[in-house]
Amino acid sequence: MTESATMKPVRFVLENESSSGIEPRPRGRKSLDNHLEGDRKSRNRRNQRAYRQRQQQQLLEAEKERDNYKENYAKLQQRLIDKNGKLERMANLVYDMERLCVLQGIAVPSSIKERLSMFKQRAAEDLDEQFADINESLRSIPNPVYETPHSDSSVITNTEPSPHSIIESPPSALEEVLPTFDSPLTEDMDPVAMQIDDMADIPALEEFSTPESTEGSSMSSQISPLRGPIPRHVALYYIQSQYLKKLTDPDKEYPPSGLDPTPLELALSDKVRFHPRLRFLPCPKLRERLILFQDVLDINSVVDHIVKGATCWGRDPLQNDAWELPEVLFYDFWFICDEDMLRCTNKWRLLNGKPPIVWDNAGRHVKKDAGPLGKSQGKLLGFFAEESTNNGQSLAM
Repeated sequence: MTESATMKPVRFVLENESSSGIEPRPRGRKSLDNHLEGDRKSRNRRNQRAYRQRQQQQLLEAEKERDNYKENYAKLQQRLIDKNGKLERMANLVYDMERLCVLQGIAVPSSIKERLSMFKQRAAEDLDEQFADINESLRSIPNPVYETPHSDSSVITNTEPSPHSIIESPPSALEEVLPTFDSPLTEDMDPVAMQIDDMADIPALEEFSTPESTEGSSMSSQISPLRGPIPRHVALYYIQSQYLKKLTDPDKEYPPSGLDPTPLELALSDKVRFHPRLRFLPCPKLRERLILFQDVLDINSVVDHIVKGATCWGRDPLQNDAWELPEVLFYDFWFICDEDMLRCTNKWRLLNGKPPIVWDNAGRHVKKDAGPLGKSQGKLLGFFAEESTNNGQSLAM
């Protein structure tokens, strides 16, 4: 036997193999699968990874739940704000209607007083119940996760005054709006009329009254010294309430008023889209002309002039002849005015000691330096002329 035949083959150990040559040696961390301690550490690592994943998942779910709570909380807060707004508008409407009756010297029958009291009670109870529902819904929401808890008691519990106290007019409220006179309010009211239970038996009211005292003209001597202009916001509330009544109960018969649509409005209702503020102007001819000029005029600006400058001296804000229109309307927007508006306005101005407004339906009363609005509108329509006008007279063509 030769020497080469007796020699054993030489085997080189690779770098990634173990010294025994059975399994390759892993790179990096040692494999502990063959030992008890290695199994425990491997399980710990797997458990830690699973725990971190569960924790991350719980965090995502908690953040999502927190966002849902915040969204629901914002919705409930908005509901509460809306309920407070409705409550305030309802209370203001009742309060202003009572004040309107007092300012006008209207004797309210006992049956109307009973209905008004019943309305107040039911409205307050209904609003209390609605507040209780919102209260319970807000309290059922737990504190947001991963956030500092904020108490919602300031939103719900600190609702002072309560619905009952808001809906009831305070005794001192009328004293704030009534002028101070030596004679008490009850001296001007008919004590017999206060006992009438039927609205039809209320004595007829005068067509209009003057803002002057009883020491003025003979006409003003027949009017109560407490009689003055209706507060602007009271008249607006009254007009809006009457308009809403017609919308909610259109089949009921209502007395004619300045809010009734004219034939022109009815004819254009399905062809022209009216500006919504025009529906609350109790002057039919003014509404018609604003509808015709609404594409070339800033309706909001014109209506703002009317709302802020008009004064209701008459008994009924729904009647056209109860209003004194602002002077700027006859100069800057003279083309939307007419003789009836001028007559009613000058009537109240004369009773109040003011000079009458001079107006011309061709715009000849507008001077060249009357301002950019009146001047430009006159040139635009071709009505501008340099003719002189007589003081205190209306120039009709």
